[in-house]
Amino acid sequence: MAPGETPASALARELVEELGIRLETDSIRYLYTVVGPAYSQPGEVEPVCFAGSWAGEPQACAEISAIAWLTLGEAEKFAPAVQQLCTEHLHHG
Repeated sequence: MAPGETPASALARELVEELGIRLETDSIRYLYTVVGPAYSQPGEVEPVCFAGSWAGEPQACAEISAIAWLTLGEAEKFAPAVQQLCTEHLHHG
């Protein structure tokens, strides 16, 4: 996050920069924060999770080389903190 930037505004900026989609500002709502293991390095990360509506078609931009929709059945492909998020907050049924 940039200095003075809120997590929600950082999310909106990053989604434009990295996926080319624009969040509908009024639809953004905080869900939860997860503390979990970092991917391929020591330490932990704290993903802040939101829900919201967007406009546009997601596409790989900036440092993103490829995108794909994954199901919970493919959780082994998720970063460790995202796997933890799924275990703690998403229904697997």
